[in-house]
Amino acid sequence: MPHGGFDVASLTQGTIVLHQAQQEYAFQPLGVPAAEPERFEQTSVGEYIYRDLGDADAADAAAAGTRVLTRHLNYRDGEATKICDEADEAHSTRDFVLFVEALDASAAGREKLKRTAEDLEQAYVAVYGADSVERSYVRIVELEKGAGVAELALDW
Repeated sequence: MPHGGFDVASLTQGTIVLHQAQQEYAFQPLGVPAAEPERFEQTSVGEYIYRDLGDADAADAAAAGTRVLTRHLNYRDGEATKICDEADEAHSTRDFVLFVEALDASAAGREKLKRTAEDLEQAYVAVYGADSVERSYVRIVELEKGAGVAELALDW
């Protein structure tokens, strides 16, 4: 199942939105430095993207949170919010959110989604230890084609 995570400290407002893009946005893929905007990709209108909500009251689009975190649901992750384990502890990810996607909305698909999330949680506990995994939540957010925007606040 497609899944990807975001370093919470790199998010501007602690809210992520999933929606179909109503316009094209610049996207910085994994491995592309911010200093090389010519290598950024453009999203397509109608493409499902995750983006940082940002400041909804900002006057311009860049300040309003048009930073795209992933493209094609979770198939293409972005550089700005990547999870990393740096030798320099100050730059290592401490908190992250992980999204797992199911395209099957049936009861069986939802059960598979829950099992996958639980398996991933157990894997993180096995690698980092139970003392390192402080909080874990499983939420199911549904977004149907043309349904608009699904917001997920990270204030659990």
